[in-house]
Amino acid sequence: MGKIRIYADFNSCDEQDRVMLNTVGSLRDLEKYKAVIKAGAPVVLYVPGEFEVSGTLIFEEIWKGVPDWSTILYEDAK
Repeated sequence: MGKIRIYADFNSCDEQDRVMLNTVGSLRDLEKYKAVIKAGAPVVLYVPGEFEVSGTLIFEEIWKGVPDWSTILYEDAK
């Protein structure tokens, strides 16, 4: 299936800067990969037309993404 790509709204983070994946776009992507997602899974968190960053999934009442900011790739740099 390739990389798990999850839309992320980086304006919606918890106190530990983990992205809450509960927006319409995030939920749509999570549904698409529901057969393979699990806590600890590597993912690509993306903002269409802006950037993407590698991360890890965690589940604490809702799915959250933990971004690894050292992997950020801006759209115009692709």
